[in-house]
Order: sequence, then C-alpha cells, then structure tokens
Amino acid sequence: MLGFYTIEVSKEASENAINTIPSFLTKIDRIKESDAVKTRNFGLTVMSGFKINRRNFMSMFIGTDGSKFHGEKMLHLINGVKMDMAVINEVVKKGDTEIWRITNGAHTTHPFHIHDIQFQILDREQGDGSDATPPSENERGWKDTVLLLPEETVRVIAKFDHYADTQYPYMYHCHILEHEDEGMMGQFLVVEPKDYDRVISDIDNHKRIPLQSFCKVS
Repeated sequence: MLGFYTIEVSKEASENAINTIPSFLTKIDRIKESDAVKTRNFGLTVMSGFKINRRNFMSMFIGTDGSKFHGEKMLHLINGVKMDMAVINEVVKKGDTEIWRITNGAHTTHPFHIHDIQFQILDREQGDGSDATPPSENERGWKDTVLLLPEETVRVIAKFDHYADTQYPYMYHCHILEHEDEGMMGQFLVVEPKDYDRVISDIDNHKRIPLQSFCKVS
C-alpha cells in the first residue's frame, strides 16, 4: 500500500516580511578587459580520421596529431589536437588575469567548461563577420561553462588566483560527454610566478612522459 504524509505550516505574517522583488540580487564587479595580461585562443573542431584500411569498415584512423585509433569515431579536437593525458597544453601564472577566446568551428553546439575558475563573458561574435555583441542579461554573472553555437566566437575573462600546483593539472573541455571522450579536452597548470619558467622548460623538453616525471616541485 502506498501512503503519503502531508504537513501544514501556518504562521502569521511578520512585520518585517519581504514582499517586494529587489532591484538586484547581488552586485557583480566586472573584470576590466585592460586587466588581462594574456589572450589565449582555442579552436573547437570536429573531423573524421583518414581511413587507411578499405577492406574493413571498422578500420584504423589517423588523427591530426599522428595518433591512431580504431573504429568509426569522430575526432573532437581543440586547437587541432585531441586530449592526451601526458601533455600539458597551457600554463598560467597564479594571480594573472587572462582572456580566453574560444571559437567553435564545428557545425554542432559545444558547452565549454573550464575547471578551477569562474569567469565572465566579454562578448559573442558570429561567424558571419558581424560585430561582437555583449552578453545578454542572463550571461552577465559568474560562469564556469559557456555555450558556443556553431561558427561562434566567445571571449571570457578570469583571474587565476586559486590554488596553484605544478603536478596536478586542471582541465577545460566540451561538457558533452561523447565529445570530451573523443578528444575535445585539454589540460592546464596554474603555477606560482617563480616556478613558471622552470615548468615551461620542463614541458618543452618532456611533452609526452607522465606528468609526475616533470612537474614535481624541486
């Protein structure tokens, strides 16, 4: 037998009851574009690999970075490469404010998510060459994900003032599970300014070995 329990809450109106909608819920200070010390560009693309075995429908494909995989999968890429757990794609100095310019060159929509930070949307630009437009009212708050329509470019700005670590990276990726599984993901480090040059040098010299081998703090 299925039963339902109900409760009744009864209370007289308070003299201090709030019965009007406030003019704003919270005050959000906009990050100045002039505060940014660097702009990074990210291009989202989708492609099929090159079939090299015509006899087998479920054949091997070669990605743009030379990697090989089997099956009739699509490649979802950021800046022309797919996710590699042994590669750090970006390194940011702790305390820096940056603009990330993300362009969706695909014919599908991608929700782009950045770990570690919350950002503000600066503007959107359509692929038809029209002028960039500021974000709509619902996009003027703090965000950790931004939706990119096909052939659209979005600029976001953030201050990377959170925890810094030279060993364990953060990620940025499309938030559609199939897309990130098929490669649309990258990794970034946030490091103390004093460690920046050393970390960059280590990454340049050892791009494809396990992270712990080159990112430990000396």
